[in-house]
Amino acid sequence: MSEPKKYKTRHGKVYTVSSADKCEGFLIGSFMDTSARFRMYNPADKKDFKDYAIAHSDMQIKISDAGAYFYIDDDGVCWIDHSPEALGMEEA
Repeated sequence: MSEPKKYKTRHGKVYTVSSADKCEGFLIGSFMDTSARFRMYNPADKKDFKDYAIAHSDMQIKISDAGAYFYIDDDGVCWIDHSPEALGMEEA
């Protein structure tokens, strides 16, 4: 994980942001929780894909996406999204 930085939205909301690229973690959830999916694209045709429901409770994954970033708000809510620049944010 890269060194966290503060970014703010156009509306003034400030988030702590760091790169998620090359981080390893686990997909977690309860048995057959359909709110999360694992998408697999056909390498020969990127328009062709399958979405898999996740029944596995703690599958390990590695993020290989330079545009993926971790976000944490003031309430401690955490999520992964596109880069702050792609979302129109600027460094605080």
